[in-house]
Amino acid sequence: MEAENPAYSNEVEVPDDKAIYPMELDDASGFDFQRKIASVPSEKTNIVIIIALVVIIFLLIILLGVCGATAHYVYSTTPASTDCTTSTAATSSPVQSGSGNNSSDQDRLNRHNELVSAIQNVTDLVNSQLMYTASNGDYIGQLMNSTTQSLASIVNTLSNLGDTGTSTAGVVDNILLVVNNILTIQNGSQLFNTFKHISCSDVYNALPNSPSGYYHLNSKTVYCNMDQLCNVTGGWTRLGYFDMTDATTSCPSGFQLYQQSGVRACGRPGTTASCVSQGLDPNGISYSQICGRVIGYQYATSDAFHGGGSLDSYYVEGVSITYGSPRTHVWSLAAGPRDTFASGGGYDCPCNTGSPQPVPSFVGSNYFCESGNPNQGIGGYMYLNDPLWDGQGCGTMEQACCAAPGLPWFYRNFGNVNITDSVELRVCGDQSPGNEDTPISFYEIYVK
Repeated sequence: MEAENPAYSNEVEVPDDKAIYPMELDDASGFDFQRKIASVPSEKTNIVIIIALVVIIFLLIILLGVCGATAHYVYSTTPASTDCTTSTAATSSPVQSGSGNNSSDQDRLNRHNELVSAIQNVTDLVNSQLMYTASNGDYIGQLMNSTTQSLASIVNTLSNLGDTGTSTAGVVDNILLVVNNILTIQNGSQLFNTFKHISCSDVYNALPNSPSGYYHLNSKTVYCNMDQLCNVTGGWTRLGYFDMTDATTSCPSGFQLYQQSGVRACGRPGTTASCVSQGLDPNGISYSQICGRVIGYQYATSDAFHGGGSLDSYYVEGVSITYGSPRTHVWSLAAGPRDTFASGGGYDCPCNTGSPQPVPSFVGSNYFCESGNPNQGIGGYMYLNDPLWDGQGCGTMEQACCAAPGLPWFYRNFGNVNITDSVELRVCGDQSPGNEDTPISFYEIYVK
């Protein structure tokens, strides 16, 4: 099944005899140029400042409650022997006592006004924090708007307390309103009650109507898909997006460029059996579900799982997707030699009609397998008319392969776990790339 090894260089030139198969992409450029939707800071500095300010206000209000009650007596012309901080007995003459009372009354009024002014200043700080934070996200903006309005109401009530003798019940009600507003938003998501990294799922849980687009999370710009993927609700964080139809996209480090009839793809370098790898870092977020799709091309004599081997080896002619170390298998995307003619000897896709090729036990049913070659013979070039793993252009032998659930999207749910490892995408082959390879041209990988 091996083809003759051609000379290898940094760029593979192959016959120009195949048409380009159309691919559905997000846009003509292959890149999502959505506007930046929102921003949620990775560091909780803003949130800590807000909470600290609210605590300060509460402390000032408690102190003002004591002074406010005293101030009410002052306005009612009732002599007082107790101020906000000390208690002394009147021992001087009547004239001196009256003068002392007037001075004490004025001190109390001054303290009262200073406390009201202090609360007003803290509220101004909250407003300043709002102006900064609002640019970082609609979510925090909702909290700050509501809190600031309630604080303004508290200040207004306290300002009138001495003149009108208004009951402090109104102040208490306003304080409770502020607390409840904070708790209502806090209980709606994990954003305020933990210091973990924020994911698109957190944003979705807090604001389910958020649109898909770019968000600033954990000091990075991340694309969030808020729509349903793999039959699961929104809140997907995209770890990787790769599209070689975009002229500005280059092969990842370590991969080799293939070019044919204007189509570019990236495969294995070298002249021996190998895997070439790219890691997709989740940047600290945890996940338990993985959803994605990959598009590639058959080059020459790929033969699916025929080579055998362990998960850490080149067990597949195609793409292996794993996470963690040691590796945990997520999905395999294999390339068979033919889609219409049986190859025999266990070279075909395991899902092909009558194929004797077994599936590795660690793969199970978590794989796709297709061939791009409709002919009996096999040439040393990319089969561009039938891209792999898209469920399209299936030959008579691979009808069951193309009926795989979810195709072209693969999906794994690992249950009640919190995975923080990188996802690894490897292109593998058990012979030299000149004999068989599966260069890839597109992928997008999401976690949740």
